[in-house]
Amino acid sequence: MCKALNLMDPIFADQMNRKNWPTMCKGVAAAIKGMDLDILQRAVDTPDACLSWVVPLGDVGKFGYMKAGQTILRDNGLTTVSAAPRFTPVE
Repeated sequence: MCKALNLMDPIFADQMNRKNWPTMCKGVAAAIKGMDLDILQRAVDTPDACLSWVVPLGDVGKFGYMKAGQTILRDNGLTTVSAAPRFTPVE
């Protein structure tokens, strides 16, 4: 994710050091805040980036694993989450 967000500060190499977390959080927040959502999504939509989106329920099915897993069901204007992800078509 550091590469995806262009976070080159050496402090990120020691990411498991809890003393660094406040500084790293500020760096990640600043990087994300300055990015357009579409650009950010493309940047982190890689296998080595772990990021969960917080979006309105109506937009949830448009993102990453929720889209791939087909976990969002829409019926008669209602949006719900299915009990388990579907990674292959179910007939």
